[in-house]
Amino acid sequence: MSQDSMSGSKKVEIRRRFSTNWKQQRAVFYATAPVGALVGEAEIHAVHEKTPSAIWKRFGHAIGCDKAYFDQYVEGCTKVFAIELQNARPFTVPMFAEALSPYVGDVLRPPQSYISLNADNSWSEAVNIAVMLQCLHKRVPLPLRAGNPHPRSVPLPSLPSQFSTRENPVTTQQELF
Repeated sequence: MSQDSMSGSKKVEIRRRFSTNWKQQRAVFYATAPVGALVGEAEIHAVHEKTPSAIWKRFGHAIGCDKAYFDQYVEGCTKVFAIELQNARPFTVPMFAEALSPYVGDVLRPPQSYISLNADNSWSEAVNIAVMLQCLHKRVPLPLRAGNPHPRSVPLPSLPSQFSTRENPVTTQQELF
């Protein structure tokens, strides 16, 4: 489902538990198995807490599942949360949890539904690394140092071909300054 949110075809996420305090915050999306990677980010435009029937009536067209699946997910809940997303930005390449784990010194276990990122959290560090690598992959311009006007190319590990498309080819070289 996170891929649907990143493509923009799904504008609303549903959660059994959440907080309305997350409005106007950034959400980072993790695709579970078989992908197991951070795949992008979006802004939380609004958070609505209502009965399941009220949420389905207002957001059913934007949730990205059928009514039977929704009913099964919210079974037993008197209130659920609809999280409206905007400005979805998929990562250029997925950032695999298994690849990020050695850099944060911890095994990154997928969050059950969501996780709050704070300074003493391995996922927070992993997200920071992932965003930095996305900037490098997109070749975000960085100022050149005096006396070193040319970037160097260094090899990057190759990624599975399934993440390469005509619009987003996976390259094996990355320019660093």
